[in-house]
Amino acid sequence: MPSLGGWRWSPALLIVSLVQFAGRKAEHARVRAALEAVVLASAGLVMAAAIPLAKVVVVHTVTLLIAVISVGLLLKTKLDTLWIIIAAALTKYLVSMVRLLLAASA
Repeated sequence: MPSLGGWRWSPALLIVSLVQFAGRKAEHARVRAALEAVVLASAGLVMAAAIPLAKVVVVHTVTLLIAVISVGLLLKTKLDTLWIIIAAALTKYLVSMVRLLLAASA
């Protein structure tokens, strides 16, 4: 990552200025098409990162159920992603605690 005067910056910083520029030019067909292409490319990059991550994370029945229910909630409700993440984390934590208690009592 390039460094400029001690500041580390990423292409995300360029997006802020591009969004301001595009906001003023959004009525033009070419700008709108370019923005749609950027959105689709971003979605592709997110999917390219999410699929290998899911292969590593979803290894048990509980994590598979959490993933399926989370995707279902994201697609069917307007529930904020933060609450889904918190609920998934709490669910996995509680299941882990129950497993530890059952293992300790056996």
